[in-house]
Formats: sequence, structure tokens, C-alpha cells
Amino acid sequence: MKRDEDMDARVAFQRLKPISTELMDRRNDAQGARKALVAMRDGLLQVPPDGLQVCHELVLFPLHLILEAVLARRMASEKGKEAPGFDDMRCAIHEGVAEEVYACYRAVLECTWCEGREALQQALARTAGVATVCQKSDSEIVRTLGLRCLSALILHLRNSPRSRDLHAYLCEQATAPALGHLLSIPVSYAKSEIHAGSKGSKSVLQIAWSTLQEWLEFVDDPDAIAFFVPGTASGLFLTLQRAGSLGPTTASAGGQAVVEAISALSTLLQVVLADAHCRSALEDLAIQQNAETGLDVVQQLNEIVKVGRQGAQKSAGGVTDLEECDMNKNSESTSLRCVRDRQWSSRTSQKLGDMAKQTVPVLLHHAQASVRGALIKLSTTVLCECTIAFSTCREVFVRCLLILFQDPSEAVARHAQKTLRATMFHSNPCLTTDKIVSSMLQKALTDLPPAGDPDPSCLEENLKLISSCMEALGPEPLISTFFASEDTRSQTLDLLSGCFCLEGNHRAALGTSWQAGHNESASRLQLLGTSFGHVSGISLFEVHQQPLPRFAQGMTYLSNASLYKYAATAVRLLGRAAAAIDRHGSELAGLLGCARRKVVFILEARGPGWQRDAASWFLLINELLYGASTVWNTNKGYGRSAPPDWMPATTDVLISQITQIMELYAQPELLNLPTASNEARGFGFREAADNCIMLRPLLEGVGIFAGCLGPYFADHDARLLPAAICPLVERVADASGLVADSAMISILAVCRHCGYKNPSEMLAKNADYIVDELCKQLREPSAYPQSCKLLTVVLRSQDDTSTMFPLVAEPVRLASLILTPTARQGSKAVSNHALTALLEAMKATVREGKKVQECIKLESEDLLVSADEENNAPVQAPISLDLADSNSESVKEFFNKYHQAKENETGDSVDSNLEACQDLLAKWRKRLENIAAILDTAVETVGPLFASASLSTKVLAMDCALETLYAAKFYDQAIDCIESLAERFTSDHTKDLDMPRRKLLPCLAQLWPDLVQSLNEGQGSSIEMSLRILLEMVLLSRGTFLARRWIQDAWPACLRLMDCGGHVESAGLLHADYLAVRQRKQDPVSALHVEKVQTHVLSMVDAIATGTSASKVLIPENLGKMVIDLLQYGTLPFSLHVQTQCINTLSKLALVDCAKVVSALKEAASSGEDCCSSAFHNKSASSSELQYISTGSNPDRRASVAKLVLSSLQGPISAQ
Repeated sequence: MKRDEDMDARVAFQRLKPISTELMDRRNDAQGARKALVAMRDGLLQVPPDGLQVCHELVLFPLHLILEAVLARRMASEKGKEAPGFDDMRCAIHEGVAEEVYACYRAVLECTWCEGREALQQALARTAGVATVCQKSDSEIVRTLGLRCLSALILHLRNSPRSRDLHAYLCEQATAPALGHLLSIPVSYAKSEIHAGSKGSKSVLQIAWSTLQEWLEFVDDPDAIAFFVPGTASGLFLTLQRAGSLGPTTASAGGQAVVEAISALSTLLQVVLADAHCRSALEDLAIQQNAETGLDVVQQLNEIVKVGRQGAQKSAGGVTDLEECDMNKNSESTSLRCVRDRQWSSRTSQKLGDMAKQTVPVLLHHAQASVRGALIKLSTTVLCECTIAFSTCREVFVRCLLILFQDPSEAVARHAQKTLRATMFHSNPCLTTDKIVSSMLQKALTDLPPAGDPDPSCLEENLKLISSCMEALGPEPLISTFFASEDTRSQTLDLLSGCFCLEGNHRAALGTSWQAGHNESASRLQLLGTSFGHVSGISLFEVHQQPLPRFAQGMTYLSNASLYKYAATAVRLLGRAAAAIDRHGSELAGLLGCARRKVVFILEARGPGWQRDAASWFLLINELLYGASTVWNTNKGYGRSAPPDWMPATTDVLISQITQIMELYAQPELLNLPTASNEARGFGFREAADNCIMLRPLLEGVGIFAGCLGPYFADHDARLLPAAICPLVERVADASGLVADSAMISILAVCRHCGYKNPSEMLAKNADYIVDELCKQLREPSAYPQSCKLLTVVLRSQDDTSTMFPLVAEPVRLASLILTPTARQGSKAVSNHALTALLEAMKATVREGKKVQECIKLESEDLLVSADEENNAPVQAPISLDLADSNSESVKEFFNKYHQAKENETGDSVDSNLEACQDLLAKWRKRLENIAAILDTAVETVGPLFASASLSTKVLAMDCALETLYAAKFYDQAIDCIESLAERFTSDHTKDLDMPRRKLLPCLAQLWPDLVQSLNEGQGSSIEMSLRILLEMVLLSRGTFLARRWIQDAWPACLRLMDCGGHVESAGLLHADYLAVRQRKQDPVSALHVEKVQTHVLSMVDAIATGTSASKVLIPENLGKMVIDLLQYGTLPFSLHVQTQCINTLSKLALVDCAKVVSALKEAASSGEDCCSSAFHNKSASSSELQYISTGSNPDRRASVAKLVLSSLQGPISAQ
């Protein structure tokens, strides 16, 4: 063993001696000395530690010389003088040489150990000198190495075989000055970096505090360190104050430096003020020496607090100087020990607690999660290990844990939760955290706005505190303390609901829809009938992903989503606690019952802003139920995997409570409130906006309840969805975009949680409930003014009519009753809504009729194909004929039997085909009957409305009539398909099918008188619609129904429109007189309007002439008269555009019957010449008679027009 040590020493000596010698030789050569130092550092790390321990003086000798030279030159340079006695140590001037010297010295300390007390004194002196010199260097590396040397000294002591003896010696009173100096060096480093401001080094500051913590942990003697608490604490709190300041960036802004400072402070408190140390100090009353020193320490702490407060209030441009609080202030004292008695302990902890109250709250909002995590460690130390000393200021650190309970960082929040729960159930009887938490919760509730500070930062911290206190206390203490009686329950809910109040920002309440300004109700309604995707630029998938409950815009105090989240968490915890403490639901029922009574009182009183007051309670109720359900599954595990004390409510309890709440939400007087001022007579803009504010949480509550119950919400036995589906669908087309958004999001939430693929499926599976509710409301339109709008929404949302359409016949009939003359006098607004609903019903009927017609046509074609295949199959002869033995009788018998078998087979085929036709008709009869019923209702209702005094009503009625004609066309086409199929098989059995009657011709006959009256009396835009309906009637008509009626009723009305544009006061005037009156500006009808009407009439005639029904309506007798009448409009005084279009129209009429048109034109051309000649010779005739005949036409110009048209028809004439 001895031989091995000698060998190690020999190896170390041989390796390091040449380097030491070279270093001394090159002491005046900076580059050479640096290379030698680098070689020495490498050698120190490579030689055996035992060998280095033997010859470490060989290494330290040149290092000490260079260190002394560096120190002397630094001190001399500060005084502006030359360093005496170090002229041959010029390498010390170079900064790089100094860095390598410090690195070598650190390596020596780490690789060797202290051999005794004398060696300890030398090591302390050398290391303190090195650290002191390094602190004054401008190089960050040098300052870092100085601190590393202090850390290496700890390792130097721990490696010693006599480490315990050395530790005891270090803690003795005799070495207190040296220990104090060592502890002051890191503090001095930190203060220097802080005072340097933005030029300070964050890494040096971090290392300084980590070094201090290492020394505190190494010493771990309260008596040895107690005297130095003021100076150490001053530097620590200075760093923490700068970290929370709002001034320019300083070295203390480094997050890791703050973490190290907090850790060092925690270690300091743990060493000096731990319960075990304080208890022993308080019990040992015999120690009374140096009491004055203890008082001096308290005075120093007073100074710390005073200066610290000043520093916290100063701007970041100036840094507080706390040097006066250093331990050197007490240098005249004969002892560096203090008596740690009761007085010292209480005053010290009080002053440190006061400083913590100024520092900790600021650090709670530090940007780095590591800093907030370090605060948890500090709080744990104070609450669990320093309970006695900090008995009067535990609230600061309990509050710290409660705030961090809701930290954004999941790791920090989890650590805070674990720590707080540990303190709640700590075995120390002095630690009453539960009482502290209860008092904090009470104070935090009373500090909520509007009574408390509404500042967002203060409010956020208060809300975090409330939810954390609730969670920390647990369900039973929470309910028993704050909700034990009806009064306390009411007061607590009042305080919480105050946070959710909404402001009357009326313009925002009526704002835009769908995030991008898509406020068209048609786009929203289209979404109801589609699967999830993009419709009209609206992303339904994005809306579908919005979770409920959500942050409500326009809240007075909860101005952002973060604040709302914290407030909602507190209310949800309250609901969860009520559900957990009583599994039968009595506590939850008590909370919701109290909230429900508050709402009922508000609704009955209806004071100023009652809608906004009710909305705040609706938000509270939604959050209570959401928190009580299993769907609230936060990162704390309060969902289905919740611990036993936080279990959610059972499904039966939720169904019971939600049913009662839905009765409140589904009140017609709430759901029918108007959301636009133009929808309510005498209803102002502000009231409508307040209604929007209230309806949003009410509608979104339905989606929340669907999430709470899942598929149970759609259970027909519970009847929750049927009560809510109609208001939701109706509000999707609301005038307020924000209300429509809430309705749509709730519908999508219902689909998501109840298992519907899309809203269309939801409506289809609940069609019977929707129709029942519609019928109930339509029977009392005065009580339910929105019922017709609801019917409109339902009809618009159904692209697929197979499910909903069979049920809407009765609601459409009830809606038509609102359009009777007596009912229309009651409320014109409701009548317009009913007419709009009828229009949507006819559009749905068109879709249904088209679909039925296409399906019947396809099935008919399939039956025809099958029948043709059977008819073309070969017939098997019943007997075989042997031609060799056949005679005339046998051949005759064979053919007789053959023909008989053929006839039997044909008869069977006819019967089976007839049965197939009957099956086809029976399959579609019910849907055809539904179409027929709605057609009968529509055609009886809309015709009389053509004569309405309201232009909007008249136009809507005409639109409805047009859709009625289209639906009747598809209905008749479906009947034709079945009849043609039956006639294809046999004409004798058609009557056995009991075919439904056709509807197109009865519709035409019933609408015709009202249409003619509208043509004769119509004005404005109704004329265009009347002409359009007339055109569609002509194109759809069959047979000769319109042949006589056209020339008797319709054509005279069209000529009147050509003459006067439909103006009633001008109807009796001839065209020339009408022009004269208009020129005198006595007629309000403009020439542009007249020309527009003339263009519409001529365009209609063009369409009729080129249509498939032209030959049935424009029979030769009608055609000739039309040609003669139209010739006058191809001349002056009509505009050139009308003349040109008239000539084109005459040319198109020739396509119907060219001979008849040519004959009429020739007759007009010849009669025009004779009339013109006789008028020329009649000198006594007036100018009016010369210009116009009794029909109001110009014969000469009419003849010219006839010739012009004849010339354009030469091609067709020659071809004919």
C-alpha cells in the first residue's frame, strides 16, 4: 500500500515538476506562461489524486506567486500606481494567464483535500482572495471561475478524511469571521451583477446564488449562520425584487438566476428557522450571552425591510444599495454570534415574512415556469419545516400555493396541488392550512366585482384563489361551510353571479354572424340539411368543434377567455362538490333551486336591464350543471375517473335537474322575444339587443345539457330534446347573427353528443315532435307569433323530403288559415310570415313531386322491361306432333291446343302486370295524396291574395302560385307514368287502378280569374310576376283550355299593359292621349317603366310562340287578331327598342302558323294603303283623325310594318 502511494507521488512529481519549472521560467512571457498553465491543468486532471496530494505544494507555489502578482497589480491599478516588487512577473498582466491560473487552482482544490485546521485556514484565505480578485474582473469567465473556486473549496473539505472535524471547526465562533466573509462573497457578486444593470451577467448571478446555497447546505448550522442572515437575505430579496420589477432588463431578469435565489432563500430559512432548530433554541433559556448582538440583528432586519420597500418602489434605473445591512456594520461587536431565542425568532421571521409579502406575489406571475416552481419549494419549506417561526405569515405562502394551483404550466400546477394537499393533511398540529384556506375563500368571494377590484389582473388572481380554495378544501368542507343554509347559499351564489354580468353593448349584441360576416339566414338554414362540410363559405366543421360552454362576448368583468375560464372553474367545482357530497342530488337540487328562484324573480320583476341579469344567472346555471356532469374532465381527473370525494352526479340526478331547468328555459315568453327592432312594433333597439344577450346563454344551455346527458338527452321518454329542438331550429334563421350562431352551435352539440350524423338526421328522427309542436303553435298564432317562422325554417332545412314532408300537410293547412281575410286583419306581420311559410311549403312540394315522379318513372320502365322479356320468351307446345303419322285431324287438334295455351298465358301475364301496376300505385299513393292535399290548400289560399293592397303580399302570393303550378306539373307527370304503364298492358283494366285525379288543370282553372284580375289591375313589380305566371300557365296547359280564354281574357289585358304600363288612372286613355298627358307630367308613371312593361309582354309572347303549347293556345283565329294588334307597336311613338322587339315577335309568331300570319300581314298592308288614300282626299278631317283611327293605330305606318315583316318572311313563305 505504501509502495503504491510512493509510486503515485513519483508519477505526479515527474509529470508536474517540469511544468512548474517551465512556468517559473516563462513568468515574464505571457504566451509561454499560458501554455504552461494549460499543460498544468491537464496534468492535474491526469495524475493520481493520492500522488497530487503529496506534491500539491509544488503546484501551488508558482500559482500563488502569479496570483499575488495579479492581486497586487489589480489593487495598484485601482489606485493609479505601479505594483512594487513584481517587475519579473509580467505575465500577470495578461487576462488569459489569470484565467488559466484560476482554472488550475480550482483543479487543485477539486483533486486534493484539506489535511487539518491549519491547512483549512490557508485554504480559506487563498480561496477568498482568489474570489475577491476575480469579482473585480471585467471578464465574465474570470468572475465565473472565482465562484467555481468557492464551490471547489467545499469539495476540498468534503474529500478530507477529517471532514467532520473540519466542519466543526468551521462552525466554531473563532472561524466566524472567515465563514462570514465566505458567505458574503457570493452575495457581493450578486449585488455587483445587479448594480451593473443590463451589463450584468445572468450566468454569474446564477452561479453566485447556487454557490451560496452549496455553502449553506454544507455548513447547516443555525448558530453559525444566524448572525449573517441580514446580509444574506438582503442580497437574495434584492434579486427577487429586481426579477419582479417592470424596469429595464437586468441580470436578475434571468429566470434560472431567480430560481437559484429562491432555492438559496429556502435553504437559508430551512437552516436557521426550521422547527427543530427553533424549538431547541426556545427551550434552551440558559443561553443569554450576546443578547445585544441579537437585538442588533433585528435592527438590521428592520433596515432590510425599510430599504427593500424603497427598492421595490424605485424605478429599475436605480438599484437599492443594501450595503449598510451587511454584517460589517456590526464590526465593533465583540462576537459574531446571536442568541436565537423566542424574541429573535419571532422578529426575524416577521421581517422576512414582510419582505416575502412584497416579493412573492410579484414572482407568481413570472414568465418562466421554473421560477413559479421554485416558489412552491419555498412555500413548502416555510409551511412544513418552518411552521413555528412563520406562524404569523403563513397566509402569504398558502396563497402562493393556491394561485399556482391553477398555473398554466401543467407540471407547476400538479406540483402545487400535491404540495397543498400535503400541507392540508400534515401531521404538524401547528399547521392549520385548512382554516387559512377557508378564511381566504371567504375573503376572495367578498372581493369579487362589482364590490371588489375589477382590474383584470387582480380579478384573475382572485378567481384563481377561489377555485383553488374550493378544490383544496374538498366537497364536504366546502358545502358545509359556505352552503349550509339557504341564506349562505344565496349570498355565495349572488357573489359568483356578479362576475358573469354582461354589459349593454347593444351594437355588439346585434353584431355579425359566423365569424366572417355570413349573416344570410339561407346559408345557415342550408347547413341544417347537409352533412358536415363547407357551405356558402362557412366551415361547418370549425363551428362543430367549438366546445360548450364557451366564453361569452360582452361580459363586464370577465373581459377575456382566460378570466372566464377561471370563473367557470370555480362554479363548476361548486356543482361537482354538490353532486359529490350527496349522491341522491339534494345538495345539487338546492343550489339549482336557489339559482332558479333568482331567475324567476328577475323575470317577474322585469326591471331595467332584466335580460342581462337573467343572462348572468343562465351562465351560472349552465356552468353548475356542466361541472356536476361527467363530461367535465379536466387535467385534475374530475371526470369519470374522479376520486371518490369528487365524483360527478349520476345520470338520474342530472336528468331530474335538467328537466326542471329546461322548463324554465323553454318558456314561450322568453323564446319568442324579438331580436331586431323592426320585428316588434314599438320595440326599441336597446331592448332587442338585451334580448339577444339573454337568448345566447339560454340557447347554448341546450347544447351543454346535451353534453351532460349524452344520448339520454335525445331519449323520447325524457322529452328534453323535443322541448328544445323547435326553438333551436327557429333561431338558426334569427335576425341577430350572434343568436343564430348560438343556436347553430347548440344544434351541432346535440348532434355530436346524441349520436346524430348531422342536423338533417336530427330533424328527421324528431319530425313527429316538431310537427306536433308546430300544430300546437299554429292553432294559436297570436300566442306564438314565431310559429310560422319555425315552419319556414323546418321546410327550408329539408333537402330530403322523404321523412318530414309526409307530416307537414296539417301544419301547412293551419298556416293557410292565418291567410284568410279575417285573420289577416289581426296581424299583418304574422300573415306575411304565414305566406312565406306557404311559399317554402310549395317549394318543398316541388322537390317532393319531382322526386316521386322520377322514382315512379324509373320503376315503370323496369316493369316494362320485365314485361317485354316475358312476352318475347318462346312458348312451349303442350303436345308434340309426329309428322310421320300425322293426319289432318291431329294437326288441327295440335294447333287448337297451342292457341289455347297461348291465350291462357297471355291472360296470366295481363293479370300479373295489372297487379304490378296496383302495387306501384299503392306504394306511392300516400305521398301523392300528401302532395295533392298541399296543392289544394295552396291553390285555395293564394289566388285571392293576388288582389291584396300590399305589394309584398301580392308578390309572395304569386311566387307561391308559380311553385304550385310546378308541383302540379310533376304530380300529373307521375300519374301519367302509371296510366301509360297500365295502358301498355291492357286498356280494359285501367279503371280498376283507382287512379288519383290530376291537379294541373284544376289549378289553372282556379287561379285563372285571379290572374286576369291582377293583369288588369296590377302595378309595379306585380306585373312582371303576373306575366310570368301567365307564361307558365300557357306552357303547362293541355288541350284547348286556354285557347278561348287567351283571346278573351288575357290578350286584352296584355294590350292594356302595352298601352299604359299597368297604371290604373291611364287605363281608359288612347295611346296618343296617354302620351300627351305624360308629357304634361300629369301622370306619375315614367316612360322607362312603360317600356319595361312592354318588353315583358313581348318577351312573354315570344316564349309562347316558341313553346310546345303554342299551337294549342295560338289557334288561327287568335293568331290573326294578335298580329293585327301587334302591328301598331312597331311604329312611332314607341321607342326603337319596342319597335324592334315587336317586329321580332311577329316573325316568331309566323313559326306557329306561317300562312295565317302572312295573310293577316297582307291584309294589314293593303288596308293601310286604302285608309291612307281616303284620309288624304278628306280635307275636312281633323289632324287626330288623320293620324289615328278608332283603334289608336297609324294605318300608313302599320302597313309599312306589315310590309317589313313580310319581306323578312319571304324565306319561310317560299319554302311553304
